[in-house]
Amino acid sequence: MRVLLLAAACLIALGATDHQLSKIPAKELFVLPSGYRGPFIAIYGDTLGVEPRWRADTAVFAVPANGILRIKFEEPPHSTKTSHVFADAPDKWIGNVPTCADMRAYITDTIPRICWLDYSFGGTGIPSHIVAVVTDWVGIPKNFERTSFVYDSVLYRGPGTTVRKWTEPRELVRKPRIG
Repeated sequence: MRVLLLAAACLIALGATDHQLSKIPAKELFVLPSGYRGPFIAIYGDTLGVEPRWRADTAVFAVPANGILRIKFEEPPHSTKTSHVFADAPDKWIGNVPTCADMRAYITDTIPRICWLDYSFGGTGIPSHIVAVVTDWVGIPKNFERTSFVYDSVLYRGPGTTVRKWTEPRELVRKPRIG
């Protein structure tokens, strides 16, 4: 009980109100720099992280130019909806594809989309986070590998154990004809 009271007192002393501490977003909106391509990493529970701007029940975050967003508060429930927009088109949602392999195999236009690399629940020494690739079809291999490298560097301190190399989906690899 003393620990809880001390934690609440510290948060209030840091300028957080009771309302902010108890507010759980129904949705998170991530505003990416105009034309951005590359890694998107949101790291939750960073005491030096940013607080959202609130638009009704939506937490709105401006994503820095490097794509790495550190958020002060803990990750909201996994049922929380997330959306991404570019700063120059704030009313146009960026489409989501479950994986980069799905995007590469089934979508061949030049429209940028979000393909998800990882949802994580944290772990020993690893903060809760979400990781995605912001890319168009042509840029998938390069942006996937760049995102994997940044993910390893930022969350695992760069030992290289989580860096993944892009491989083309089987649907795109031609099989040799016999005869």
